[in-house]
Amino acid sequence: DHGIAPQKQGYEYMIMVSPSQKEQADLLTGDYYNVIRKDAVAHIVYDKKTSVTGAVFFEAYQPETPETELLSASKQTFVMYRQDDNRILMSICDPDLNIPELTYTTSKESQVKEKEIRLAGKYALLEKNPAVECCPEGENTLLKVQCKEGLPIEIRLLKK
Repeated sequence: DHGIAPQKQGYEYMIMVSPSQKEQADLLTGDYYNVIRKDAVAHIVYDKKTSVTGAVFFEAYQPETPETELLSASKQTFVMYRQDDNRILMSICDPDLNIPELTYTTSKESQVKEKEIRLAGKYALLEKNPAVECCPEGENTLLKVQCKEGLPIEIRLLKK
């Protein structure tokens, strides 16, 4: 019982799409994910089954102590990634359509918005992507990603 007006409380839940009987039974005892951070700045979760880390950054993110490979991120940014040995498969998205006119219908186009993601370690893009600039920063890497229309930008990175 959390009382009438809980302060600084939270909850979490997991959704399984069409789980098998075994998955349903395992859910009661399973340890499926790890919540790395859950606050007003970011929600970061690691999925143990797929080895995917998902992060939603509500505000600009730059923790005092690194929590993952992500050292910083622009506000209002979604990031999902899976690291395998020396490679990272990553998806970056701005959920805001960035349409300057807020009406039901508009002839205005979605505007490009640059998002910055800073990674621990030196990485290079495996394939060129005109929407992504990969910049070395000492022992780290800065990704400048041009997001538009709420669409994800998927990239593959190779650790140098």
